[in-house]
This record gives sequence, structure tokens and C-alpha cells, in this order.
Amino acid sequence: MSVITALMIFLISVSIIIVSAVIYRINSAMVMIGVTIFFGLLSGMPINEILNVIRSGFGSTAGYIGIVILEGVVMGILLEKTGALYAIASAIVKRTGNGRAAVSVNLMGYALSIPVSCDSGFVVLSPLARAIAASSGRSMASVLVALASGLYVSHSLVFPTPGPASAAGILNASVWKVFFLGLAVSVPGLIAGCLWSVKFAGSFDTETAYNETCDVSARPYNDEPSLIKSVAPFAVTILLMVLRGVAVIPSHPFGNGLFAKYIVFAGDPVFALFAGILCSFILVKKGYYKEAAGGWIAEGVKHAAPVIILAAAGGAFGAVIKASSLTHSLIIALSTWKIGIFLPFIIAAIFKTATGSSTISIITAASVISPLAGSLGIDPVLAVLAVGAGSMMVSHVNDPFFWIVAELSGMDGGSALKFFTPVTAITGIVSFIFIAFLSLFI
Repeated sequence: MSVITALMIFLISVSIIIVSAVIYRINSAMVMIGVTIFFGLLSGMPINEILNVIRSGFGSTAGYIGIVILEGVVMGILLEKTGALYAIASAIVKRTGNGRAAVSVNLMGYALSIPVSCDSGFVVLSPLARAIAASSGRSMASVLVALASGLYVSHSLVFPTPGPASAAGILNASVWKVFFLGLAVSVPGLIAGCLWSVKFAGSFDTETAYNETCDVSARPYNDEPSLIKSVAPFAVTILLMVLRGVAVIPSHPFGNGLFAKYIVFAGDPVFALFAGILCSFILVKKGYYKEAAGGWIAEGVKHAAPVIILAAAGGAFGAVIKASSLTHSLIIALSTWKIGIFLPFIIAAIFKTATGSSTISIITAASVISPLAGSLGIDPVLAVLAVGAGSMMVSHVNDPFFWIVAELSGMDGGSALKFFTPVTAITGIVSFIFIAFLSLFI
């Protein structure tokens, strides 16, 4: 299959999803499953392989992030019902001011996603971000998009997140240079993403149950817990995940003994969020434990279900695209291009747009570039950063993170395409501009 044919099938498939979900309001998950089958058939995949890949992609995505979404939403409901979110949000807004709500969550996301994946980071921080938005009177969409963009930038560019760490190994780049230069080139992208969130996403707000996060009437009791108690579930969850992020660094700062193994286990988002849920019960007042363990958790499960299904459907679509001849055709065509530092960026951008996975696009692009780096005269460190910037270009319907952001922000697919997808392009382009500038001197 030619590259043009493969890209046309891909564009038609994405267009069907967008038109069906945005204009005709058909359920996005069912549309994606149908379009995934359609894409597999037109791309020439063996019939008996299409359904197996769909099952595998759906199951692996749900298995990877499903429990994390479930636990994160449940913890958010518990913290909302007990008033903890309001207590934390009020304290943050009091210190930063109403006008800096988006900036504060943008920086929170950026810092957390260095040791923690952006999916898990968004699930953990989105309840707090909603509370900050409600408490400050700012647009829910602008604050949540600011959080997502902060998470996205460091996840794609700053070592030791999985993508940059893998690319550094493949391209034999200095991890310390990748870390420090990654920080340098990510800051302009971070600022650009935050500005977009405030200026453009701020024009849209969501009418969802999440807007009741700071509504006292939506809680069973009106008085809030202390700030220390309110912060405890977040602190335990984030600390465990950060320690795990440190433990899995290739230099193994905690060694390879039993302690390191326990840290890796306890810091897995599945366990860390479960620990956060347990800590949340210290906020529940006497007489409400039965309701918290039953009705409140059931409410969290109800909110989490559509997020998990949409993320898994997006994962299935990305898996079929990856298994088709599209990726193979692109590799053959692009490997002949001689355009210096632009090549790793473009390859990663195309694979990100096609497959939906930033990590896969980084690893694939780095693998393609590795044998060509010498002839192209590209510094390995800048090549790592270029594929990282390209891996942000762009998040849309085949990316599970797109649906996590959309659903937990109260946006439909069309609104997410309008307000979240552009910020991923902006952060990637701005970061790459600075990478290209550095290539003139390195």
C-alpha cells in the first residue's frame, strides 16, 4: 500500500469519528470501534487479525489505565464529599489569587509528570484542578487544559519519563544532557500551553456534575477538614509515585535490593491510588462510613466507567493503526528524507498522530533515526528532544489521554478537539523551535 493511500484511509477514519461524535452526537466509543474495523478492512489487514488486535488494544489500554482511572475518580469523589478539595483549593487560591489558577495547576502538572506518567498525573490532580477552578471562578476548561498541557510537556521532553529515557538509550545520548536541555526547551512550550489555555480555552466552560465540586449543598456536611488532613491522600499517593519514578531510573539510586522492589511496587499508580483512597477515609465523619464505602464509591465507579471505555476504544484504534501497513509504509518513505533535525521531529509527529501514543512514537522515531543520525549530522541529545517534541503533535481521538482529559474535564469530543488538541500542537511546535535553535550551536 502506498503512503498516500494509507494516509487517506487514516484521515477518512478520523473524519468519520469527528463528524459522528460532534455533529450527529453518536456515542464516541461505539463509533471508534466501528471505524477501527473499517480502517482494518480498508488497510488490508487479515480479517482474522483485525478483531484480535482490537481486543488486544482495548484490553491492554483498559488494563494499563483503567484501574488507575477508577481509583482516581473514586478518590476524587471521597475528597469532594468530605470537603477536602474545597479546603485545599481555597488555600491555593488564597495564596496565588484568582487570576493565577491556570498557572498554578499548569506548574503542578509539569512537576508531577517528570516522575509520573501524564495519564496517572491527570487522574490524580484533576479533582483538585476542578476545585481550584470552581473556587477561583475561572473556566473549568481553561484550568483543566492548563493542567493537561503541563503534564504533557514534561512527559514528552524531560528525563526520566519513559519516552525520553527510552530514546536516550536507543540513540546513546547522555541522560544528564537530555535532562537539563529537556528542562530548558520544555519551559517555552509550557508557557505557550498555559497562555493558550487561559486565552482560548477560557472562552468555554462545562456544565457537568463536576462543577458541583465546591458546592456546599452537594456535600453531606458543610464544615471542611483541616488542610493537613485534606492534603494527606494526595501527599501519600504522589509521594509513593515519585519515589517509584526515582527507583526505576537506570542508575538505580535505591539499589536493587528488597527496599527498591517494595518502592517500585508501592509506587505503582494502582497501589498508590488505593493507598490514597484508604487515607481519604480519615476525612469521613463518624456516622458516614457506611455511606462513604457504599454510595460514594458507587458514584465514583459510575463516573469512571465512560472514561475507561472511551480511553480503551481509543487504544484499540491506535493498536489497529500500528498493526496495519501504514506505519511500515511511513518508515520506508521517511527514512530517505535528508532534512537534519526536522526529520526526527516529523517522524515522531506523524507516528503520534497516527497511533495516538506519545511513548510509542518516541521509541519508533528514535529507532528509525538511530542508524541515520550520523549521516544526518544530528546530535543524539537533540535527536531525543526532537522526537519528544514531535510526540506531542497531536493528541486526538485515537489517544487514550485525549479521552481522559475530555471526560474528566466535562468536555465532549468536539470541545476537546477545539481546546485540548491545539494546545498539544502548540507546545510541540514551540519546544521544537528552541530545539532547532540549539542545533545551530550544538
